[in-house]
Amino acid sequence: HAMSSSLWRVLMVLLLWALPAPALAGRHLETTHFYIYCREIEYRNGTIKDADLTRWGSWLEASYTKLVDDMGFKAPYHPIAEDRKIKILVHSFAESDDYKDRALNPGFAVIATGLIHLNRVNYVDHTRDEANQCTIAHEFFHLIQYAYDKREEAWLMEATARWAPEQVFPAL
Repeated sequence: HAMSSSLWRVLMVLLLWALPAPALAGRHLETTHFYIYCREIEYRNGTIKDADLTRWGSWLEASYTKLVDDMGFKAPYHPIAEDRKIKILVHSFAESDDYKDRALNPGFAVIATGLIHLNRVNYVDHTRDEANQCTIAHEFFHLIQYAYDKREEAWLMEATARWAPEQVFPAL
């Protein structure tokens, strides 16, 4: 039998967590606390550039520094990552059968894996940088929340995740 797309997706996420960045196909940037990945085709065709990866990495590190180092929140939980780095996938939700229902969503965090997905369509547009900074801090805070309690009330999770960007990027 052919493997279902859901099972395939779960296996790919587990593989992503288990392997260090160089073992994966595609372009990546490693920062102190994060691996940011994009598909090689999006890098080769110029959709995503090194400067984009660097910019996103600086926003992620700013979120980590403010929320974990300065404010004392727990660092996000890494279920199986030996390298303890948080994995970020930048891809087009609209071009994936698994994420078409989220085509307009700028990003989301996955509770079970501590993985952040960012919608590439939003992040290569420099006119959206302020909104994208907010999304990155928001989704990162969801990973912090999961380190405490994955079963908290949804309204509380969203309200506090909306609070986080104001702490990380107060000028926005």
